[in-house]
Amino acid sequence: MGLWRVRAKLNPPGKHRKSALLNRHHDDDLRHLKFLFSDYKPDCWWYEVAEIYRRTLFIGVLPLLGTGTLRASMGCLLSILCAFIVHEVKPFLSESANKLFVGAQYQILFTFLAALMLETDSL
Repeated sequence: MGLWRVRAKLNPPGKHRKSALLNRHHDDDLRHLKFLFSDYKPDCWWYEVAEIYRRTLFIGVLPLLGTGTLRASMGCLLSILCAFIVHEVKPFLSESANKLFVGAQYQILFTFLAALMLETDSL
């Protein structure tokens, strides 16, 4: 059973966040999936799956783009997109975790910006 099939239990329509969190915490059908959604807001039950795709993109696809400016440029564009999404969605229950995650996204962006500057001899 995947997250998609139990999405109504993870984020019950018409319920407040507090009651949704309480319901999903005590639901025995969700115990085996708890590690995938326990840190996220009920309406962001899907975010761990999106995060796995993001990591796969950065680690598995981006290195295949060859060397040089294209890889650094695509890394910058994807980093900007991910930082924007994380900043707007704020998927975590904890506000400090959201701020830390946004900061980590900007760290990735600055790393790719530095790589782009090195590749283009902009220094």
